[in-house]
Amino acid sequence: MKIQKMKNLNLRMALLAMLLSGLSMQSIYAFSEATKNLPLNGRWESNTSRSLSPTPTASYDSQSIYIENPSPNCDITITVTSSTGEEVYRQTFSESQTAYMVIQTGNLPSGQYTLQMTNNQGDYLTGIFKI
Repeated sequence: MKIQKMKNLNLRMALLAMLLSGLSMQSIYAFSEATKNLPLNGRWESNTSRSLSPTPTASYDSQSIYIENPSPNCDITITVTSSTGEEVYRQTFSESQTAYMVIQTGNLPSGQYTLQMTNNQGDYLTGIFKI
């Protein structure tokens, strides 16, 4: 009887893991507050063994920017500048930290900002968002 309960528990855990693996981090963040897509433009070809390297995606809400990088294979520097050109945030994330990056923006005043992502291979993505 005890073995059957353990099998049932293991089966439930496996099903939960499969369900959650189908959700992106941006979808999970969307459960807590309405996030907006942050369109990114630029060139992102990170040299990988794959012929197509998926491009990072970004979304944001009133408190944070959420960046999902499906191909975390290099260090990434994130810069946020205000509409006046003032750099208000800069951080370099190591390769092991770049799958999911969260940038806190809740302390910034209302306005328009530019997000820029770069790596040491010359790739860059840029997007504009408003708080």
